[in-house]
Amino acid sequence: MMRSSTDDRETWGAISADLSSPAVYANLQKTQPSGFIRHNDPMTETDVTQFVERANRSWLRIAAELDLPSGRYAVEILKAQMQLGMPRIVLRLKARDLPDLIFKQEFRPDSPEGFIENTKGHQRAFDLMAGQDAFQVPQLLAVDQATQCVLMKCAPGKKLHDHLLLGSSTEKRATLLRRSGEWIGLFHSRSEREPATLNPTTMINYIQSMRTRVKGRHLDVPGRSRFLRYSEQAIDLAETRRGQPARAAAMHGDLNLHNLIISPKTIYGLDFRDARTEPIGHDLARFFVRLGRYFFPDGQDAKGSDWFQKDMNDFFAGYGPEWQHDAGVQVMLPMQILTDWGEIPKKSDDRTIRQQRCWEGLQHLSGLIFGKRG
Repeated sequence: MMRSSTDDRETWGAISADLSSPAVYANLQKTQPSGFIRHNDPMTETDVTQFVERANRSWLRIAAELDLPSGRYAVEILKAQMQLGMPRIVLRLKARDLPDLIFKQEFRPDSPEGFIENTKGHQRAFDLMAGQDAFQVPQLLAVDQATQCVLMKCAPGKKLHDHLLLGSSTEKRATLLRRSGEWIGLFHSRSEREPATLNPTTMINYIQSMRTRVKGRHLDVPGRSRFLRYSEQAIDLAETRRGQPARAAAMHGDLNLHNLIISPKTIYGLDFRDARTEPIGHDLARFFVRLGRYFFPDGQDAKGSDWFQKDMNDFFAGYGPEWQHDAGVQVMLPMQILTDWGEIPKKSDDRTIRQQRCWEGLQHLSGLIFGKRG
């Protein structure tokens, strides 16, 4: 097990509970938050109980190794989901007079390469953002590769997704996006490498493979004819941008609205999926599509381009306006729309409420992005 480079053990004092005592498990809150199991995840209530109890045992073992007072912590289930075929449990550990902690564990099938890569990505981001009070990454306290679990400090605040879901004025939305842009912009600027030129071959091949599957009806998507027409446009655009300057920097790898935690004074980045350096378009396209496909205006307002362009302008006001027309961003945005499109079930009866909302949003986005190019 790897410990954080900063040794916090003196803060915690001695263990105050026997690990084999049933009282330790009494701290585990059995009440499951409504909807915390995603509807498209094949995990039964029995599965959830089993994996949560295993995660709790792992937390108790690590707590003992770090001399943490595990008996003083109540354990709250934040997430129990199947992610790419791998059960993933996230627990929040809360004590009255101690900082909150987050414990994450991934179970079978083991993915040591992916786990190591993600951990490296998180640590690199923590190092890059060191010394920034307003823009941070939670510190890792322990990493256990053998059981694929991590213990880290908890980031206080709400997810960007939740801020937007709870409703916000036009001014507040603009502020949230600008502050998000500031965090991402700093993360990228602190890892920016020498200017590179765009090589979209891998992205083109991926979209071409989707086109082949859709043509052969091996991948059934809603709006099949439009998907094929738009995907051809995306490939043509990528070819026209080949060789143009494209900013490259450290990659977050899963930059969605759930992985930015915003408090009044600080923004935290979470759940890094990569330690590579890639064109910034990979991160930014995912962010914008995840924003636009869910938080679009209702009614006729969604058909105009003003709302999406304003969101992008507000974001880049924090990130850096000069990067809004970066070749990587321009190429990856339509490709991310198509990638997300491919995940929507063709039949409306087969979609969850969330998938239906995302499908409606993707139709608006594709009309805005491809329509003006068609």
